[in-house]
Formats: sequence, structure tokens, C-alpha cells
Amino acid sequence: MKKKIVFICSGNTCRSPMAEAIFNALSKNPDVTAVSCGLYAAPSLPATSGAQNAVKKYGADLSGHLSRPATEELLKDASAIYCMTSAHAEAVKAAHPRLQHIVYMLDSVDVFDPFGASDEVYQLTARQIYKCIRRILGTNEG
Repeated sequence: MKKKIVFICSGNTCRSPMAEAIFNALSKNPDVTAVSCGLYAAPSLPATSGAQNAVKKYGADLSGHLSRPATEELLKDASAIYCMTSAHAEAVKAAHPRLQHIVYMLDSVDVFDPFGASDEVYQLTARQIYKCIRRILGTNEG
């Protein structure tokens, strides 16, 4: 049975798409796949150019990404849900109480939202996400 990892941020145009793309680029397990969504996402927006450029360093591609909101349908069969901030995690737990046991923060600190920031900030955010994905893959692919 396939495992689905879900990454959640606010608008699904920066952080969670970067996490999804980096996870899928690095994962060697065909039975584990990542998707992303946003708590406040408008549907069908592309990833920001900063996010698209930042993930290339990790062999990932966001050129075809389209944003989507976090819905019960998307989350219901998740194996794990990783949120970019503690506020995101609390919002998911409140909206989906039965999923509380699989909701985590991606990092021990909030992942900064680079929306509207410089390419350098996007690179720093992507690096933080990359390190977290490496940690996740070490536990999920063993």
C-alpha cells in the first residue's frame, strides 16, 4: 500500500510545494509519495519563481505545480502530515481531530515564509526544508 506524505503551508505556492518537490526528487521508495496543499490556498496558482528556482539545486522541479487547498479528501489517507509552522499544525489538528496523531511540524522551529522575499531567502528556506526532508527520508525509507 502506498504511503502519502502531505506538506502544508499557508498558500501552497512556496514552502509546501518546495517540500513536496524535494521529497519526491530525493525519495528512492516508489511506495511513498508526497503532495502539498495550503490552509488558505487559492486553487491553481503556480509556485513562485523564487520557489521554482530554489528547488532546482536539489534536483526538483516545480514548473507544473498548481496550488490546492487543504481538504478532508486530500488529507484523509495521509500517512503523515508535515506543517511549516506550529500555527499550521494547530489549525490542522483543530480542523481534523482524527488526524492529530499524524500531524507534525516539519522542523523544530517554524519554516520562514519567503513569499515576496529575495532569491537568497528562498534558497535559505529551501535548504532548511531539504535538511528536514533528508531526516524524514532517513526514517521513512529504512
